[in-house]
Amino acid sequence: MAKKTPEQIAEKFQRGVAGAGSDYLSGVQNPSRPWASATVAGGKRWTAAIQEAIQKNSFARGVQRAGDAKWAERAATIGAQRYTTAAPQAAAGYSQVAGRIMAAASAAQAAVQSMPNESIEQRIARSAAAQRAISKYWEGGG
Repeated sequence: MAKKTPEQIAEKFQRGVAGAGSDYLSGVQNPSRPWASATVAGGKRWTAAIQEAIQKNSFARGVQRAGDAKWAERAATIGAQRYTTAAPQAAAGYSQVAGRIMAAASAAQAAVQSMPNESIEQRIARSAAAQRAISKYWEGGG
């Protein structure tokens, strides 16, 4: 069997990926098992792999291997394009998160609205009450 070049391997990879979009979509629409439960079931394995990566310093080594030039080139081409096309798709989720943050802020404001605000001690108490209200909001599932 003839030995393939890296360019030939990459070209075959591109052809395979280009034709696999419908297979990918079919797999997402008809999974062999539910994604969430399968992902949760793999939690211990994920945690172990993360710990191993930390011990091996894999993150820093990967960053150093890629280097600034690769990061800049990819960020300027692929990243910039994906960023602008993804923003409209992310807007609904962003709006939901912003709504939750605004609700937490409203809870904090309501908690301190009637509290005095004249001395430093009173302002500290207001700050603590606002922080407790925000914490309670998020603990409740905010």
